This record gives sequence, C-alpha cells and structure tokens, in this order.
Amino acid sequence: MMTDDNLELFSAFERVTKQTWKETAIADLKGADFDKRLVWKTDEEIAVQPFYTAEDLENLSIFPGKASAKRKWTNYVEVNVSGELVANKFILRMMEFGVTGILLNIPDPGQTDFNILLNNINPAKIKIAFKLNKPSPELIQRYFSFVTASGISLADISGFVQSDVLEEWSVTGAEPDFKGLAEQLTITAQAENFKGLMLSSHAFVNAGSSIVQECAFILNKLADTIDMLEKVGLEREMIIPQTSLHLAITGDYFFEMAKIRAIRQVISPILKCYNLTVPYVPVLSSNAAWSKSLYDPTVNMLRNTTEAMSAILGGCDAILINPHDSTYKNPDEFSHRIALNISNLLKEESYFDKVSDPSAGSYYIETITSGLAEKILELYKEIEVSG
Repeated sequence: MMTDDNLELFSAFERVTKQTWKETAIADLKGADFDKRLVWKTDEEIAVQPFYTAEDLENLSIFPGKASAKRKWTNYVEVNVSGELVANKFILRMMEFGVTGILLNIPDPGQTDFNILLNNINPAKIKIAFKLNKPSPELIQRYFSFVTASGISLADISGFVQSDVLEEWSVTGAEPDFKGLAEQLTITAQAENFKGLMLSSHAFVNAGSSIVQECAFILNKLADTIDMLEKVGLEREMIIPQTSLHLAITGDYFFEMAKIRAIRQVISPILKCYNLTVPYVPVLSSNAAWSKSLYDPTVNMLRNTTEAMSAILGGCDAILINPHDSTYKNPDEFSHRIALNISNLLKEESYFDKVSDPSAGSYYIETITSGLAEKILELYKEIEVSG
C-alpha cells in the first residue's frame, strides 16, 4: 500500500496518468490508429487494452460474490468402476501419489459393494465423490450406510454427487429424472459437507461455447434445475445449500482465471433471488477435452499445467487433471501419476497454496473479471426472459 512516506520518496517524479501513457503510445505509433493496432476483442466482445493502471479499477462493477479465502484444494482422480476389486487396488495406488479426492465414475450402480471398493480407505480422511449417468438414491444410501457401519459420522465426510440430469439429456436425450434427483438430495442432505447437486459445464465447452456462454448456461441450468426440483416437491432450502459447480478449463490462461472469479460474483445475486442466505458454492475445475491434442499427447502435459494454474489461481476448491494421453487410450499408472503431480508441484514447489487470492488487485485480471461478470449476468437474464 502506498503511504505518505512512500509518496515523498517519489515526489521528484511527476505522476503519470493512463492518458499520458496512451498519448506516448500514440506518438510511437506514428499516426497508426491506437485501437486498431493495440486493442483486441475476445469472443466475449471484451476489449482488451495494451496496458492497465489503477485508474481502470475505479469504476468496475463488482458484484458481492463469495470468494474462497482458503488456498487448499482437493486433488481428485477419476476412477472408472467396472469391478470393485480392481478399482480398490487402483485407488490405494493413487493414494500413494498424493491424491486427496476420489471421483468414482459408476456407469451402472447395480449392487456396488463398498466393502470391497473402499476397503482400507477412510472416507473421513479422503473425499469420496460420485459421477453417475442418472440419479441413484439407492447407491448413495448404500454408501452412507457403509460410512456409518464403519464407525464414521456423516458429519465427517465430504464430497459430491454429479448426476447432472440436464447435461445427460442434452448429450444423450435421456429423459431427466428430477424425481430421482430429489430423492437423492434428500439423502445427501444428511451429510452437511457432502454436496448432492453438482452441475457441469463440460458439454457446453466441448461443444464450442465461449466463456460467457459457459457460465451463463450453467447458471440457467441451475435455475431450471431448482425450479424442476421444486415442482416435484423438494424445498429450495434443501437444494441450494447442496449446490456445487464443475467447470471446464481451457488454455485461455488469464480469462479462465477470471472466469471462476466472475461466476462467483454472479451466482450470489442470482441465488439471493430465492430469499435464502446465499451459501458458499464450491467449484471443481477439470480440463476440457477439446483443448487436447490427439497427435502430440506429450504437449498435453504443458496444457494440463497451464490450465491447472488458471483454475487454482482463479480460486477453485478442487481440481481434476485428466492424464495427458487420455485422448486416445486408457491411461496407465504413469500417466495418472504425472497428472496428479501437476497439482502436487504447484502446491509443494510453486507454493500456490501459500497466498490467498493471488490474482486479486491485478489491474488486468480485475478488469476482465468485471467485464465477464457483467456479460455473464446479461446473457443469463436474456435467456431467462426468453424462457
């Protein structure tokens, strides 16, 4: 912070305004148009200036969002469960590589045996989450029964369930099962730190949406999901506190960073419309599929790294880094280890967990965050009005 003492140190120098910098740049351009040569527009129609100063922060439209003050994030690995014993061995091996969260992808819940699947795994020590094609209240109830039978209180577990019925409908055409989702949320409400409603933006991003479209669409989907759940008899007091978001991350380094900060700003006034205390909405970030190379998978290691940096610096609560070669084969142990180590290195060697909101105060990031937030809210309202 600049104090009076600091100002005295530089009293011999004339204060330089943004306009002075711009006039100097125009002179250096020797008659070329400043905007045409130095200002570029993103897909979101945000004009990016060649430089920013403190003056740019004076008139920003900052919404009162709920940011993450903590810098500890969960390092997830996705486990495809086709057999409990094989999956259990894989999980135990991944735990040796620093994983702190397990995402169980269970395409057919059937009679999943948690005594085998989670043998020697303590749900109170490591986060257990679920990725389901459709809601499965029976599966979640069996998991909770396993937890309590293991002598663990439901208050001591955390995780989430991603059974995004509207995403599944948009991708496969499957009829959304809101009644099943409501039953599932009734069960997950028993565990305070376990989020039963996770909505994903991956279908939008992998179909080519812009950042503004991705965020507006997932918020529209949230509003629609809340409305449909209320129609099947579930009260909003049980829905909103269980909400979390799963955002796709691509290679647009600074804008992906600003995206997470912007959606946190926008979601607060939207949820406030439901006349409830606005909860903190956790964000899981994972790599988008379309930004990965099929022909040069090793370059995906670099892309995974910069995308993870964007997500963490933007304030995600959890991260899932897909292995670099998952575009063309089932990843082996080495590939999973490399993916997990990206998060480990950013934490243990780059110290990303030591600074709270490191991007705060950056003239550039604060400006594009505000610009994104305004456009996200504008598109969200436009879609809600049109129905």
